[in-house]
Amino acid sequence: MKRWMLFALLIAFLLPGCGNKAGLDEKEELPLSGLAEAEIKADVLCHMDGEVRAYTLSCAWTAEAAVVVVEAPEALAGLVASWDGKSMQLSYQDMVLDAGSLAGRGLSPAMVLPAMAAAIQSGYPIERSWEELADQDCLRVAYETEEAVYTVWFTEENVPLRCEMEQDGVLLFEVTVTSFQGAEEGNDGDARSAADLG
Repeated sequence: MKRWMLFALLIAFLLPGCGNKAGLDEKEELPLSGLAEAEIKADVLCHMDGEVRAYTLSCAWTAEAAVVVVEAPEALAGLVASWDGKSMQLSYQDMVLDAGSLAGRGLSPAMVLPAMAAAIQSGYPIERSWEELADQDCLRVAYETEEAVYTVWFTEENVPLRCEMEQDGVLLFEVTVTSFQGAEEGNDGDARSAADLG
């Protein structure tokens, strides 16, 4: 009987996907899993169509709605993407364009910050580990959603520093968070925040 238990423990330790990969307590709550709202500013690299495009975006997010403002590049500065949970509209100065339903469509750069926040709140965690990033010890969590896998690096204060979004093993977006303020449910507006991260 003792041999059987020892063998089972050894298998659980050695096989990928078995046991506790990160050495963390499985009951330990993930960072910001109760996220209710967030204000995020980030530099975003978009890898699509054989080229890399860079954007600076700011985002006000809740689970029901989001507003993203393009700050750079200069040619797109001031463009606003608004999402109401079902559809998105684009506006620039006095012009408004209905961007239609998001169902079944690929993720645009305008939606990557709201999608990252939603993944942190309700994505399924598939990996956890501690890594060094930007000279800090960070908790790396990979979240699986219907459309992609989001890997997020959190500081010890549970502030997201970086996110990578992949579809079918292909890296599509790299997000470097430069400012983050978030409030979790039940905290009466208390925010976990980090300003000027970069």
